[in-house]
Order: sequence, then structure tokens, then C-alpha cells
Amino acid sequence: MKFIKIPKYNLYPDTQKEDIFEYICNILNQTEDPETLEKGSIDNEELLYCSPLKRSTQSISQEKFIILNQLREIPFELKNLISEDDYEREGSIAVRRAFKEAFISDKLLISREQIQKENEYILSLEKNAVFLSHTFRIALILIQIKTKNQIYKNPKLVNKYIDENKKIMEFKEITYIP
Repeated sequence: MKFIKIPKYNLYPDTQKEDIFEYICNILNQTEDPETLEKGSIDNEELLYCSPLKRSTQSISQEKFIILNQLREIPFELKNLISEDDYEREGSIAVRRAFKEAFISDKLLISREQIQKENEYILSLEKNAVFLSHTFRIALILIQIKTKNQIYKNPKLVNKYIDENKKIMEFKEITYIP
């Protein structure tokens, strides 16, 4: 299985500085669906599954692909987890920390049980396929495999695999799963 993180999209649109936190929150809770900055940059994949979000579907140039809802980013309500000051001070570090804390306390916008079911479905699909998805989704699939599903029984394991001080994946980074 080949997983590709989505290409670049506009994280910082031409909005007022005070609106950036709100925009990031809306991306993370999926009320905002920004377009990709790299339209048509993913091509020549035989069997391609992708997230339904625009920053995924718009990056595909080939005509045949399968939209899979289970590949969407894992939504969460950032503004319920950190303040705007936290975000301005720490940026993505605060976002990764908030995600981990929400995962551990089962306060993402979908439950850990639902995430496990979705990830198991993804992993049951064609092994020669390519999957275009988002950072936290791909990270949790990898953690699920590495921990043999123990991440859901002991969610604090997420701290071992996601370092809030390090970027998890680069745009268009490829990860292979046997």
C-alpha cells in the first residue's frame, strides 16, 4: 500500500491576521475546504483512492480515481482545545499537541472507535492501490499498524509516535505499508 500526503494548499490565505486562527480552525473541523495549490500534480497511479476534500481531489490529473470518505482528515475542534494566543505563540506545535490530547481523551469530532473502523476498512482494500490522504489520518494508520491496534486500547501511545515538536509529514510525502 502506498500512501501519499496531499499536496500543498493555502494555509494562510489573504485574510486579516486576526482571521488566520479562525481559518485554521475551520479547516480542521472541515467547515472550510481550501483548494489545492498544486492542481493536477498527482498522476499515473493505477488504482487511486483519495479523500473527498478539495485539496485532495483537485490535485489529481487522471480521470479515474475513487473518492473514499474514510480517507478524509480526522476532524477536530481546535478552538475548543487551544486559544488563539497558543496558536500565535506555537503554531503547528500547538495543533499537534491539541490533536494528541483530543485523541487521548476521545474528544475529536469522530470517536477513536470510528477512526479504528475507518482505518481498518482502508487497510482491507487493494494492497497495490495508492491512497491520497491527510497527515493525521496517515499517521494514525501507521500507528495502528505499529501498535497492532493497541493505540485504541491505550491511546496515550500516540505520544510515543507523534512528536508535537516535529512536522509529521511533508506535502506529497510517500509512505509504503507492507
